Amino acid sequence: MLHRLVLVVSLLSGCGTMGLSTGDTGITTVASLGVDPTGNVDFGRVSPARDKSNLEDVILFADGLGTLNVVDVYLSNASSSAFTMRNNLPLPMRLNDGEEFPVQVRFLPYTTGSFEGELLVLVDDGTAEGTEVTVPLLGWGCQDPDQTGACTE
Repeated sequence: MLHRLVLVVSLLSGCGTMGLSTGDTGITTVASLGVDPTGNVDFGRVSPARDKSNLEDVILFADGLGTLNVVDVYLSNASSSAFTMRNNLPLPMRLNDGEEFPVQVRFLPYTTGSFEGELLVLVDDGTAEGTEVTVPLLGWGCQDPDQTGACTE
């Protein structure tokens, strides 16, 4: 009778852990996500007349001992499509202490004025939800003072 009860309980509860996504390792680490530059990523003044975007590397790294699992990296809350990044990031990726990974973000305004966006990084912290780290992006579309499209103001 006891064996039947155990079998029924096992069938009802299922196998493995529940609520974890495929990118979730279930590992609780002491490493946290480090980002360089810290604070805002400022792309400065860029002319909409330029054919070339301003490129900035946002460096992700494991800060502390242990392994850090980066599940997703994407752009959000952009005031326009002025911010872009590579679509073929090798995700999910694991970073050990001392390892880093550059994420290239481009800024090319289509008009004058200020532009804002966010680079979001989803990290597996051992919970079902994970942790989301936000990196603010700032840029300014400026007037074209000369034929090269360079901003001098």
